[in-house]
Amino acid sequence: MEEKEKAFQTTIVNILNQVRSIQESLQCMIAMLALPDEKDWPTLLGNFGMLSGQFNSVLQILRSERTPLLRNQILLPTRLSMDIDPELENLTENRISSWNHAVVPNYLRTKPEPQIEQKDQQVHVHVQQRMSNPDSVQKQINSFNRCVNSVLDILSTVIREESEDSEDGKVPSTCYNPEDTRKLVAAITTGKYLRPAYTGNQTNRSSGSGSAKSATVKQQVKDTP
Repeated sequence: MEEKEKAFQTTIVNILNQVRSIQESLQCMIAMLALPDEKDWPTLLGNFGMLSGQFNSVLQILRSERTPLLRNQILLPTRLSMDIDPELENLTENRISSWNHAVVPNYLRTKPEPQIEQKDQQVHVHVQQRMSNPDSVQKQINSFNRCVNSVLDILSTVIREESEDSEDGKVPSTCYNPEDTRKLVAAITTGKYLRPAYTGNQTNRSSGSGSAKSATVKQQVKDTP
């Protein structure tokens, strides 16, 4: 019994040490990303590699044969209080101030929330209903296979045509016009080749001014002897 307790305590200590090292690495990486200066990408990649190694170390501890099954351990709160606990604040880095009725269900939850559990059950029921009818499942599989085969046929045809064109020495057809591309770039950058948009009011004004000018000319012709 004492050996099991020692093994359990040793495992918990090792996991806590690894988690603390992961936390420190994450804090350093977040601080580097928050800097306004240019990022040192090789250092960031090195930190990513170190984080990956630390996570693998935790997984190795959990998967080790010497590690006792943590899921068999029962964790129960012995005392709930609304008072502020300084020791708890120190252990949780000021994330939890009191071990009360509102905190315990979230931190000691062994099942998902009721809404998520209900959605999960609905998904399982839907899958079971689909699997209970093998004919519909087989039809869907056949339809999917037909779609995949048609896509593969199209791709193989395109690849074969391109290989034949390259063997014959044909120049591949272009799907764009360089002159149009140049005009588009000039229109976007300098506004070249753009025509002003004429509205109906401008047309009416121009026609009105033209008619006024013609009326003035006619009046002048009549007044001349």
